[in-house]
Amino acid sequence: MQTTTERQSRGFATISTPDGRHRIWLPRPTEAGRIFASCSFALAGHMDFVDGIDRLGYVRVERAETSDDNYSRLDLSCQDGPALCLERLMEDLPGLMEEHLATKRRELAMSSRLLDALAAEVEREHLPVSIRRGTPYTDENGTETVDAVVELRGADSDFNAVLSRVVNRYIQQK
Repeated sequence: MQTTTERQSRGFATISTPDGRHRIWLPRPTEAGRIFASCSFALAGHMDFVDGIDRLGYVRVERAETSDDNYSRLDLSCQDGPALCLERLMEDLPGLMEEHLATKRRELAMSSRLLDALAAEVEREHLPVSIRRGTPYTDENGTETVDAVVELRGADSDFNAVLSRVVNRYIQQK
């Protein structure tokens, strides 16, 4: 999955996730080294992304403000020279966006009971995961099985841990 960066001669750059769902417009920094970026998504649900920007070291997040589900602003302060700061942001933001914002898709086939347990655990832990179920069928072992599409936003390590925990619990109950 590759994040897209568009350099424009309009005085700003646009960076987006491959699916186009998350876009950031980066204007040229002011003389004082401030960048007032606009985002096509709510930052309120993505504070891990904001924290990732703040950890870059050469830029500090002064303010993250969400207007609604489709618009936010980032007030950034360059710790290095403004031009170098913008250049480095254009290199680093695509990776951060892919890590924290991009949606990953997995296709799974599992027992209906296991999928029910997984869905309940995902909901209980409030993970940014969407599970779409297919039509149940009986597999060659006589188990009622369901094909599912799982969409994860950002890093999927939490989901992997939940999946492992649920599978292990399911196996122990058998």
